[in-house]
Amino acid sequence: MTKQMIIESPTLLDRLVRGTNEWALIDVRAPSEWDKASIPGFVNLPILNDSERHLVGIAYKQHGQDAAIKLALELTAPHQQSRIEGWYQAVQSSPIKQGVVMCWRGGLRSRTACQRIAEAGAVTLQLAGGYKAIRNELLKHLVAPPSCLVLTGLTGSGKTSLIRQLNASGSGISRAIDLELAAGHRGSAFGAGDFEVQPSQARFENNLALQIMRGMLATSELLIEDESRTIGNISVPDALYKVIVTAPVVVLDEPLHVRSANIAQEYLQAPLDRGVPLEVLHEKAKQALSSISRRLDVFGPKLREQMDDAFRYGRDLQRHQEWIEALLAHYYDKSYHHSVNRLKRPTLFQGDRLSCQAWLEDYFSKRSMPVAG
Repeated sequence: MTKQMIIESPTLLDRLVRGTNEWALIDVRAPSEWDKASIPGFVNLPILNDSERHLVGIAYKQHGQDAAIKLALELTAPHQQSRIEGWYQAVQSSPIKQGVVMCWRGGLRSRTACQRIAEAGAVTLQLAGGYKAIRNELLKHLVAPPSCLVLTGLTGSGKTSLIRQLNASGSGISRAIDLELAAGHRGSAFGAGDFEVQPSQARFENNLALQIMRGMLATSELLIEDESRTIGNISVPDALYKVIVTAPVVVLDEPLHVRSANIAQEYLQAPLDRGVPLEVLHEKAKQALSSISRRLDVFGPKLREQMDDAFRYGRDLQRHQEWIEALLAHYYDKSYHHSVNRLKRPTLFQGDRLSCQAWLEDYFSKRSMPVAG
């Protein structure tokens, strides 16, 4: 039997970070393992489904490895050819018609899959140490995150959209860290938005570590949006959160009417344009408002009345901006000012969107580094 070709996780990560990977990336773990923790770029084509893996695990504990392997072969026999075909087609669809196969620890499952793919006539490499090894490499960048500037500002000022514009512009910033995108949440009671479900904590951390690594290719200092410790159900890693609450800040300063217009556009008009029914948006807004009702005190019922009245008028954004402005002034702005006063971070610059963008592009252009090939 031909000796299995191996690839180490740092080598694969370097290609993922630089965007130069041409291998098909195949994760043969069971779907439940994939859902809990996956690596961006990989596709899940399991060698055992969840029920098969459960039964094989019992056999291993009770009777040992040989019995577990025998049972695995019996359980997968009816599906073996279709699974091999799936792996083969994935490899053949890659630019170089080669693949990297990963399981939990780089053991029997990925080795077996590589052998079957080779028998079908395709070339694969087995990821040494499997998911656990590449996960450990990624965690290094969350335990010791880089130096950052924090983009802060009142709710609705457009911090996230500025982050994404800077990332897409090809400016000297190269990579700003988009926490909300990695977390699948906009970071407030109203923040689920377009995201159907948040990733697992491990998936979030893996995505975040890759963002950090990509940014560090071109600059020693990154830009990150101001966030609380939790974003929906996701927790920002402790070391990175410590950076957020101590780093210098750039303050995006927009007036109340601009911020309410931004929110009305993002949370109401944009979903309506995509075909989301108005009643669905109303129900989501009611649930979000209910979740913070205890902190609104006596103002809560009046705000709920304003909101319901605006939804009765449908798409009239002006009416929606009225209750959004009230919510910002009575709740979110107070919370923001309390946080800012408590943290006492140094301010490097403060201005509206255009001036902040110009300042940031100039700041990071002086700190950019040539990207090595």
